[in-house]
Amino acid sequence: MDDSDRAQAVMERGSERALCNRLTRKRRAMDAPGRRVCADCGGEIPAARLVAVPDAIRCVNCQNIMEARHVGQHR
Repeated sequence: MDDSDRAQAVMERGSERALCNRLTRKRRAMDAPGRRVCADCGGEIPAARLVAVPDAIRCVNCQNIMEARHVGQHR
């Protein structure tokens, strides 16, 4: 295994950890009794957002970030 292989392995482990953390936050968001938690940052989703978008899984900030990342992918 050379340096390139080791670097790739480190990057893959980091990606796996990030995915695991994201899934954990999403699971907590779904399990939070009496309040809704953002699936990305773990912060509470404000009541006003839930009135406007009842099935929201992200706070406004995280939703904007997600949408900005995906601009142009569906063209």
